[in-house]
Amino acid sequence: MPEYKKKRNVKKFTELVSISSQKLFASFIDDSINERKKANDLQRQINLAVSQKALVVIQLEKESPQHFETISGRIFQNNKNKKTIVVRLQKTNELRLIQLNDIKKLSMLHSSTIKKIAMD
Repeated sequence: MPEYKKKRNVKKFTELVSISSQKLFASFIDDSINERKKANDLQRQINLAVSQKALVVIQLEKESPQHFETISGRIFQNNKNKKTIVVRLQKTNELRLIQLNDIKKLSMLHSSTIKKIAMD
């Protein structure tokens, strides 16, 4: 009987390890799916902003998560490298090259909204 209990305990232990490994692997895959979804959503927003020539406000992440930079301007698609965008800054009219993975948040003002604000 004691050998039977040992085998049963070993079997339970291996099942537990197997299940936890599967859960760990599944969570790893889900993270990459979420990151891909975020990247696709960002790319869709960028394409919309480019097509509508909308004014955008972009929050950029710096080296540490507590430090960020906010810029505003119009986006131009970089045809050579799809992982970067060109932004013409609103204040200084400078061109700036920005990597997509540096963008934390992107907000867009449509041209009709901008005209309405300017008229007020």
